[in-house]
Amino acid sequence: MTFLSDDALEGRGIGTRGFAIAANYVSAQFAALGLEPGDKGQWFEQVHLRRRELDNASMRLSFSGARGAQEYSVDSDFVLTWPGPANSDLEGPVIFVGYGLTIPRRNYDDYARADVRGKIVAFLPGGPSELTVDERAYYEESKLRNAEAHGAIATLRIWTTGEAKSETWMSVVRSYAEAGIFTWGIESESGPMQRIEHVWLGPAASEKLFAGSTSTYLKALEQPIPGPLRVRARLTAKGHVTTLTTPNVVGLLRGSDSTLSDEYVVITAHLDHLGIGKAVRGDSIYNGAVDNASGVAALVELARAFATRHDRPRRSLLFVAFTGEEAGDMGSEYFVRHAPVPLGSIVANVNIDGISVWPFEGLVPRGAEHSTLLRDVQAGGAAAGTRILAEPVPNRYWLAGSDQYSFMKAGVPALMIGAGRSGAGLQAALAWVRTRYHQPCDDMMQPLDMEAAAQFARDLFHVIDAIAKSGERPRWNRGDFFSSLTLRQ
Repeated sequence: MTFLSDDALEGRGIGTRGFAIAANYVSAQFAALGLEPGDKGQWFEQVHLRRRELDNASMRLSFSGARGAQEYSVDSDFVLTWPGPANSDLEGPVIFVGYGLTIPRRNYDDYARADVRGKIVAFLPGGPSELTVDERAYYEESKLRNAEAHGAIATLRIWTTGEAKSETWMSVVRSYAEAGIFTWGIESESGPMQRIEHVWLGPAASEKLFAGSTSTYLKALEQPIPGPLRVRARLTAKGHVTTLTTPNVVGLLRGSDSTLSDEYVVITAHLDHLGIGKAVRGDSIYNGAVDNASGVAALVELARAFATRHDRPRRSLLFVAFTGEEAGDMGSEYFVRHAPVPLGSIVANVNIDGISVWPFEGLVPRGAEHSTLLRDVQAGGAAAGTRILAEPVPNRYWLAGSDQYSFMKAGVPALMIGAGRSGAGLQAALAWVRTRYHQPCDDMMQPLDMEAAAQFARDLFHVIDAIAKSGERPRWNRGDFFSSLTLRQ
């Protein structure tokens, strides 16, 4: 953790010198442990990306209607959140398309009576009540592609009163300013590129979008009925696009079983962080000690533990330090599309996005409830002598927030291990989220309980060991939403 979060690595920003140093460090650690290069004889799986950097001074958004025109300010009222073209100057009428979803398997289509070709569409986050939490999270990322497929020239994502209860608008602005805006560098090697602009509207602009229309802002939140709004929107933006190559680091430990060694458990942690950004109290290096030098440190120590034990696990283990998580799980998305082993031979993913550096009372296996991985987690918990706890905040969707979700979308059972806490441990973790998450002060000078961190890693070892030696391959629960998903090339 100390090395990976040192100022010399400059926050491990995607595609930077500091990230390259971190990647070389991890590959050297893997090599010293006796792991094999895990990507066709190489330590690095190169991911090709493009980064869009915008000139905020040139950005303009305005709405015009019967009541005149209103101009909005970047950051205060809106942010651009998708790569799009380097420069944009577009204008058109706005069509409200409810949640912006088309789901044939549910016989649901917000575009059924909306002609949006050449127009700008506005939509709400989330989905209709008949969708499960898992479905709403999964289909959320389809909205931009859906709008483009229907011929829209841009999208406006509406801020809701429900969101205001759990986060602030400025936290949204800060998250996009910090992580950067990335897309695939070579479309044929990855997912489809998005070619239209996507704007996230703040509270004031979201409400004004409905001025003069039949439906008010609040009515639209309650009953999102698609239809035209009495407003035209214009967006101008200038910037430039740079191309870069940034690696996933992949190490392989072969299993001991003559049959099961052809199956793989993939243990992952993201190596990137936010790089150098806006100074806070004179510090502009976002070191990312807990997020996620701690997870990568655990990844290396887990590799050490498995590589040095006298009896190797039956299944093979792939240890992967991902790039691009902070920009939207881009390294893991690339990995599942270009896995160094057949995707069907990957039986499970265990992702580590921050380990517990505060006292904890048990493990929370987020995602395991969807598959028989929960059985293996419970077996691992029993071996470790630790409790396996239920999700303490069940209505909040955690799975789509880190790299394990790339595996789940591709049909691979996956989980991210969290920690269950109470008392002082819980208060310390909540305080960290409020004051240090994605801040320069997430460094090695903060209070850290390294014995708790070591215990968390030991518990992880037993969970992974249970998965790697189980005679039964993990499978989705019968009828589970994720059981129907496979990688869409």
